[in-house]
Amino acid sequence: MQREYDMLSGFETDLGSFTIKKRIPTFWEMTLGGSIVCIPIFQNDIMYFGACDGYIYAVDILKRKEIWRFRTGGWIWWQPVAWKDRIYFTSWDCHLHCVDLQGKEVWRFATSTLTQTKLPPPFEAWQTEIKIKEED
Repeated sequence: MQREYDMLSGFETDLGSFTIKKRIPTFWEMTLGGSIVCIPIFQNDIMYFGACDGYIYAVDILKRKEIWRFRTGGWIWWQPVAWKDRIYFTSWDCHLHCVDLQGKEVWRFATSTLTQTKLPPPFEAWQTEIKIKEED
């Protein structure tokens, strides 16, 4: 049975506010213990994302199947970062985490006992230079 959901997207411009409403089909469903509030990342047909249930998930988007989940001690509010064969992410358990692509913990670093950690997206954390090649 294919279900459809309403998707609302709103934005503002100098001309006023607009809302676009369109029907989108359900591609795949899974049950989580909390909301997803961060942007997922994709690497080699695998989607990685954290949720407010304290887990980071790896989902095969072609097979539409969960591969693994890794539990932390707190909510995951920020987008993970993939680099080489590692996934880096922060959690409200006040740790910076690193797992391998099989979901096994490589290391964790305690940032404090009072402050939740935030790992900004790469474009916010490092200086980026964009060069545009002009055509002759």
